[in-house]
Formats: sequence, C-alpha cells, structure tokens
Amino acid sequence: MKQLNVCLILCITIFATATNAFQFSSLLEVQELKKSLFGSNLIETIALTFDSDDRVASAKEVLSMLEDLRNQLVSDQENDSALYESKKHDFEEHIAKLDAEIQELTERIDYLASEIERLTGLIAQADLNIASFQERIKNLKELLSEMHEANERDNKYYNQKIEELQHLYNAFSSILEKLEALTGSVSGVNVYSHINLTDAEKRDVEWSKENPGVASKLEAAAVKSFLQVESESSEMASMVAQLSKQYTNFLENTLNADQGALAKLKSLLSTMQEDVLAQKTQTEKHLDSINLQYGELKEGAEKEIIYNEDALKSQMENREHYLAERGAYMEEKFNKEQRRDLLRKEREINDDLRGKLKNTFEKEKADRAVELDVTKKLISIVERRLVDKSF
Repeated sequence: MKQLNVCLILCITIFATATNAFQFSSLLEVQELKKSLFGSNLIETIALTFDSDDRVASAKEVLSMLEDLRNQLVSDQENDSALYESKKHDFEEHIAKLDAEIQELTERIDYLASEIERLTGLIAQADLNIASFQERIKNLKELLSEMHEANERDNKYYNQKIEELQHLYNAFSSILEKLEALTGSVSGVNVYSHINLTDAEKRDVEWSKENPGVASKLEAAAVKSFLQVESESSEMASMVAQLSKQYTNFLENTLNADQGALAKLKSLLSTMQEDVLAQKTQTEKHLDSINLQYGELKEGAEKEIIYNEDALKSQMENREHYLAERGAYMEEKFNKEQRRDLLRKEREINDDLRGKLKNTFEKEKADRAVELDVTKKLISIVERRLVDKSF
C-alpha cells in the first residue's frame, strides 16, 4: 500500500514537470491539509501539475489520480484488515493450542510430583520395613542359638539327674537285697537273742570264732559290697553313702530287735526306692516335655525366619521397583518441565508478536485513515475549485 502511494505520487510529479506550475498549495482550504507529512507532500505534488493554460484538464487528471489513490487506500485498508484478522486468528489459535498443551503439561507435572512424593514415602517405609525384618531375623537366629544351648544344658542336667536317680534306685535294690539276706539269719555276726539258730548257723558262728581274721575280712568285704555305688563322687552317691551309714547304725542299735523291725526297715527302704523311681519317671517326663516344647518353639522360630526372609525379599524387590518407577517419573517430570518452559517462551514470543501485529495494524489503519481523509478532502477541493471552475 505504501509503495503504491509513493508510485502514484511519483507519477503525479512526473506529469507535473511537463506543465506550468499553478499555485494550488496557496489556496486557504488546502493550507489546513498540509499539517500531516502525507498531506503536505501530496498537495505540493498536485500544485506542480497544473498548466496555466489548461488547468481544467490538469485538474481532471489530478482528480482521476486522487480517486485512484482513494480507492487504493480503501482497498488497502480492507486487505490489511482481512490479513490482520487472519494473522490474529492464527496467533490466537496457536496461543490457544500452546495454552492447552501447557495446561496439560502442568497437570501431568503435578501428577508426577504427587507420584514422586508417594513413591518417596513408600521407599522410606520400605527402608524401615527392611531394617525391621533384618532385625527380626537376626533376633530369631540369636534366639534359636540360645534355645539350642539352653536345651543342651537342660538335657545334660536332666539326663545326669536321671542317671543319678537310677544309681540311687540300684543302690536301694542292693540294700534291700542285703537286708533280704539277713532275714531269719545272723550270718555269723552279732548273734541276735531272738533268733533260733540252725545247725548250719551254729557251725558258722563257731567257725567265725575260731577264724576271727578271715571272718573280719569277709565281713568287711560284705559291708563294702553292700555300700558300694558306681559314682562315689556324685550327689546321689553321697546320699546313698549317708543312707547306708544310717542303715548300719540302725543295725548296730537293733541287735536285739525282732524280725518285725527288719520288715519295717525293708518297707521304709522300698517306699524310698519307689519315690526315687517316681522322681526318675517324673524327670524323664519333664525332659520329654522340655524337648517337645523346644522342638515346637524351634519349628515356630524357623518358620518365622522363613516368613521374615520372604517378606524381606519382597520388600527389597518392592523398593527396587519403587526406585525405578520414581526414577522414570522424575525423568519424565524433568522433560515435561523443560517442554513447558519452551512452550511458555514460545507463547510469550507469539503473544508479543500478536501485540506488535495489532499495534502495527492500528497505526497503519490510523495513518491510512488520515491519508484517506486528506485524499477525500483534496478530491472535494479539486472538484469544486478546479474542475467546476468555482474559484
């Protein structure tokens, strides 16, 4: 449009050089139109076109050119308006697409941020769970070791006790056996007043008197055999020795006792032996109970270790999954943020270009309106004052 106006003015100027000048610009009506640069240049150019001999023909030629200029200005404005609206629409459509994509990216980024936060919490919880399972497994293994050691100690203690009770039981059996041998016989030692000796016993007594040395050795051997136990250093051996001593004292103090006293002693010792057997049986049952309970606890602890090891493995796998998923989300979030930043810059540039387009359009529209107004007024002046010769 600007190029066309310049060309048109140049044409007028060239045409004007071939004619004699007419002081068109000196008209009072025209003076008001010279305030703008466009009006001043156009008026000065028109003034040079008039021939003093044929100003009417020159005026018609100028009028035709001015009308062409007016039409061209109107056409240019219509074209510029259409072009502006088209470009404005393109900018607005593109900016709307950018806004939509930016909004979509923002929503996705917010979602990724919430997921990253959620996964970070899951990773922290997995760390706590892993530490808890590891600690539990360690404690259970230590418990198994302690239970095993305690069970070994219990078995050692109770098996020894059972063995000692068996020794004590055997000692009672030996004592009772010796007492049984005394029933109805003096065995050639310390003749009891209430016992009627047989002929054989009388011979034994006489022989013992005649061979005191041999008899004492035999008596000592019998007593030792009577008192002997397998483990003389054990607690039960001490009990048997003490019991045998009491038994010997009892015999020494009851030389004149009747057979009823001996029977009572045997009954007492039998009862004590039965108590020992009951203790042994109870101890064996208690040991069986201890071993059964140990087996159940051991099995339970081993199962719990397996459960915790499976849970630990699962937690570690989950943690790796959470880490991988969070890493992928963090990478996606970073890329989305980079993309959003680029789109925001692009939107800013397009918004700026849209603003510049609008400013340029408004300025050119305003300038063209001034030019069109000047052109219309000049057309009116030329028609009235020159073509119609009203001046």
